[in-house]
Amino acid sequence: MIHRRTSLALLLAAALTLADASAAGAPLGADLDGLLEYARGRNPEFAAMRHEADAAEARIEPAGALPDPMLRMEFMDLTRGGEPDLLADRIGATRLTLMQQIPWFGKRGLRQDAAADDAMAAARDSEAVWNDLAAAIKMAHAQYYETAREIVILEETLERLERMEQAAQALYATGSATQQDVIGALAEQTFIRSGIAALEARRQRIQATLNALLSRPTFAPLAEPERLREPTLLPDFTILETRLRRASPQLAAAQARIEKANRERTLVYRDRYPDFTLGFGPTLADGRADDWQVMAEFNIPLRQDSRRHLERGAESTLRAASAAREAAANRLLAELGEQAAAYEAARRIESLARLSLVPQTRAAVQAAMAAYETGRGDFNAALDAENRLSKARLEQLRGEVTIAVRLAEIERLIGEDL
Repeated sequence: MIHRRTSLALLLAAALTLADASAAGAPLGADLDGLLEYARGRNPEFAAMRHEADAAEARIEPAGALPDPMLRMEFMDLTRGGEPDLLADRIGATRLTLMQQIPWFGKRGLRQDAAADDAMAAARDSEAVWNDLAAAIKMAHAQYYETAREIVILEETLERLERMEQAAQALYATGSATQQDVIGALAEQTFIRSGIAALEARRQRIQATLNALLSRPTFAPLAEPERLREPTLLPDFTILETRLRRASPQLAAAQARIEKANRERTLVYRDRYPDFTLGFGPTLADGRADDWQVMAEFNIPLRQDSRRHLERGAESTLRAASAAREAAANRLLAELGEQAAAYEAARRIESLARLSLVPQTRAAVQAAMAAYETGRGDFNAALDAENRLSKARLEQLRGEVTIAVRLAEIERLIGEDL
């Protein structure tokens, strides 16, 4: 009774999970868009990067603000009564000075702009994390679809092998075939069933991977994928390169770091000039303000040797940021060229399999089976034709999946969907 209640509870939880996922559309897992939408709102790594970007943006305004003012209190003539005393009625005078530190001209704006560049880099880093996450989901979904379709192909192959076995038994009963034909058909069925079992295990592993990317329980149910994304004709590589340089979040983040390093270098050079502190306040004696004073002070930048080291360090930081962006661009363009070439190769392979190889092998199977069932054909010829058809269909499927995977990689690199 307890086991029955547990099973019912698990079934109810699975049904509720699928119902929640399908409330706004297809069940979770059926299409790629649903998976991406789900992950965008729930993946913790992407959420962490978004919060870091929000924190960096919140630091922009304070970076350009003036420091808090200071209030100085000076007690004078403490020995008016003969002995030092801090009692208010025995202090000769009290000087109050309200002071405000004011940086050299332009420093506040540079600090605020540098903080804005830092926030921009954090936002672009967040987009890069999402691109990586989206690409991982797209590829896992393509593998999920591939596994499901492979199982279907093998099950259909198994049905034809069972038909072949029945034909072999019928022919064996009439003496037109040998027992070896029956045994061969049974052996092929066992081999196919073993392959299906392995694919079932692979499907579970891919489901676990998808659930991890979606921040769901490992064995949470997912609907069977209905289709892959439609393949698209890639634009010319020069257009892809232009889009990558314009939209890549990695390059945008690197450019923001260059801007920040440039402003920080300018800020270091501005430290050659002094910062000021202005103040004013009264002197209180016997409960009244006797006089008022205004004061100004500034630091004297004498340590020029240490400043020269800081300036050289700022120059090196700027050069490092520029070199890092160039290296990132070279790496991304090299990967883009590789993925674009692989994408076009996969499209050609899939097209050949779909338009030529699969129809030809399907016709060969039909002819071989018809000849064998009428006792005019050879069992091995029919079995070879069936194996070739299965391989051709799997070749077409792998071409379709490779197209989807390469497209995901290209979109990850350029930073936007095609």
